[in-house]
Amino acid sequence: MPRVKSLDIPVAEPVPRFEEKPEDDVLVLDVPEGRTRDPAVEIEQMCAQYTEKINSVVLPRLDDAEAGASLSSMKVSATRETSRMEESHRTNPTKAARAVGTLRTDKLDVENKELKATLAQMSDDLKNVTEERNQAAEEVAKTRGTLDSSTSQCTKLVVRKVKLKSKINSLSKEIDGLKDAQGEAKKTRKSIEDRCTLAEKDCLTAKEDVERLSSELTTTKKLIASLEQDKSDPLKDVEGKN
Repeated sequence: MPRVKSLDIPVAEPVPRFEEKPEDDVLVLDVPEGRTRDPAVEIEQMCAQYTEKINSVVLPRLDDAEAGASLSSMKVSATRETSRMEESHRTNPTKAARAVGTLRTDKLDVENKELKATLAQMSDDLKNVTEERNQAAEEVAKTRGTLDSSTSQCTKLVVRKVKLKSKINSLSKEIDGLKDAQGEAKKTRKSIEDRCTLAEKDCLTAKEDVERLSSELTTTKKLIASLEQDKSDPLKDVEGKN
């Protein structure tokens, strides 16, 4: 925020002093009641006080653009007023002094009212900004609550994911074990099938052997019967002869 160094106001001839009634939130110039110094010095002191009050009260509440515009306006008004004061003092010093004092007082009244209105507007703006800030704080609190709830849900989901991942790993190991067992079972089945095939071949060979032995047994039985018959026939002949 820029500060006002000084108001470029030419010092006029001595003029009567005036006193501004103090009001709330307005600029008041401290003018002594008794004449103790030269009026030119008092005017210079009043300008310095006015400049200081602008720096300490008005400019801190305005932004750079408003401060620059206000300063330029005050400089122009002060220059014009000083010119009128000098011209009036040259024509009629006493009347001019009273007129200048009255104009100065009226000018300060107008400026004080404008500043008071500006401060009131700024107070309203501050109130609106405060309400908006409170609303924003409520929104932030709601958003923070939603964020906390979402964070809690995410934490639960992460824990569940870890548990499911552990269970999946356990099932994967079990599946791998079953696959290995299935491979061993396939090998065992292949071995059993080979043994069954070999047993079937052995059974077929044994069946052929049985059939062959049965045929040989039948032939042998026939041969034995034939021999027994041949043996009994000579005995019958001998018995017949006796």
